[in-house]
Amino acid sequence: MVAITGEQRAAEAIEVKAWQDLLDVMPAQLKTEIGGDGRIVGGALVISARNVPLVTFNRVIGLGLERPVERHDLREIARQMRSASAPVAQLQIAPFALSSGLEADLADEGFGRAPTVWAKMGRRTARPPVFDTEFTIDLAGPADAELYADTVLAGFGMPRSFSPWLAALPGRAGWRCYLARAAGETLAAAALYLDGDSAWLGMAATLPTSRKRGAQSALIARRIADAAALGKSWAFTETGILDGPNPSLANMERAGFECLHERTNWVLKGWSR
Repeated sequence: MVAITGEQRAAEAIEVKAWQDLLDVMPAQLKTEIGGDGRIVGGALVISARNVPLVTFNRVIGLGLERPVERHDLREIARQMRSASAPVAQLQIAPFALSSGLEADLADEGFGRAPTVWAKMGRRTARPPVFDTEFTIDLAGPADAELYADTVLAGFGMPRSFSPWLAALPGRAGWRCYLARAAGETLAAAALYLDGDSAWLGMAATLPTSRKRGAQSALIARRIADAAALGKSWAFTETGILDGPNPSLANMERAGFECLHERTNWVLKGWSR
């Protein structure tokens, strides 16, 4: 098992907290519609949406953060995934949680290694990056909540039924939401979650017709600068590592983020509905 650093722990912990808060604010009607659920099982956060076959909403994070992983933890997590998640669900494991013998336990509990990994990225907030772009970045308040939600949903191609959920974030304690505009038109959006000494960058989406123009670089720079101004020492985020070009990873690296560790993905074999 690889020793965990303070930055790695903080990077994993703030993502868990951000998602716990996101799940807390999900409207009851939407939870029913998508089969939404989120709970701590086996020492990890199991995020589930049985009617939404996307890994973002069906994954397990934070395993091994609070204590070493035991065989029974994997059994409980597998049971929860099968009962609450869509079959695309993944158990994401940081290297410090992979104790000796855990891979054998994973296999015994029905898990198999997926071909992709997620990169957990981090950087200090000192000396935020500066990018020359056409975009202005505005903080979204409650009056902009619907516009913020609709921009994120359009960027990700997600259903409008998610709008009341995301619209609850602008102005919510711990959250700062942003809109990227060019020539007076809102073309991208992103969020920042703050906790302790850390900031988490998430929900970055650009309208399909406006990509590759620097909106996300501008949003990243603004969020790092705001985190620094608010006294946060570290900014964290994550992205999947796939074969071929990865614009998200490239934007992060251009903004000074470095990979703190890679999380391996594990799926339940022979699972379907």
